Amino acid sequence: MSNKGQGLVKKTALSFYWVAIFGICLWVFTVGKALASPQEVLRFHLQKKYPNTEIKVDQDISWKKPMLAKEDSIVSSYEVRPGVYRVEFKNGGAGEFRVKALLRVLVASESIAPGVRLNKKKFEVREVDVFDASYSLFRTALASTDNVLEEYETKQTIVAGEPLLVTAIRKVPDVRKGKQVSVEIVSGGLRVTTEGRSEGTGFVGMELDVQILSTKKKLSGILKSPGLVEVTL
Repeated sequence: MSNKGQGLVKKTALSFYWVAIFGICLWVFTVGKALASPQEVLRFHLQKKYPNTEIKVDQDISWKKPMLAKEDSIVSSYEVRPGVYRVEFKNGGAGEFRVKALLRVLVASESIAPGVRLNKKKFEVREVDVFDASYSLFRTALASTDNVLEEYETKQTIVAGEPLLVTAIRKVPDVRKGKQVSVEIVSGGLRVTTEGRSEGTGFVGMELDVQILSTKKKLSGILKSPGLVEVTL
């Protein structure tokens, strides 16, 4: 073969080589990019289910190939026992994994009675695994440290050492039942202000029933501020 022919063969081979390299790169950035390990897919899946936690998926206990899956390819996932999840994929993959869902929670440093306004001095921050058997029942009720504690009060007794649960607290109302308030009665272009008493617990911007002190008549209005109810006739 002449030198010219050999050069043409080399150029052709080199062209095929670069085409192959380009094809591999294209696969990585398209198809390959959409695939991930089953651990990563399960972590992504659980992160959406428990958004306030840090999900960690450890080594698999058992795993059936294939080894890669898409993020939206989970057919079913459920907890076999505390800290162990079984997951099945559309591509036939299935297995069990040890998982952790770490959440920074507030734990009472002292016992707190019902009706007490909260503050950070009454709690300590602790990181717990909500997949741990000790906390598994509280995983959907644990209050995160993002809550503005001063806006809440206890609905029930919180024992020292217990995590703060959303179900154990409520927002402090702007007006409590029995509190005296100013009542502004609006009728047409007239406005008359008198004194009344709250018939229930309320928040600014919401409807509140009041009793006019002078007449004992009950009216319904909108709580405009913690001490003012506007009644439109």
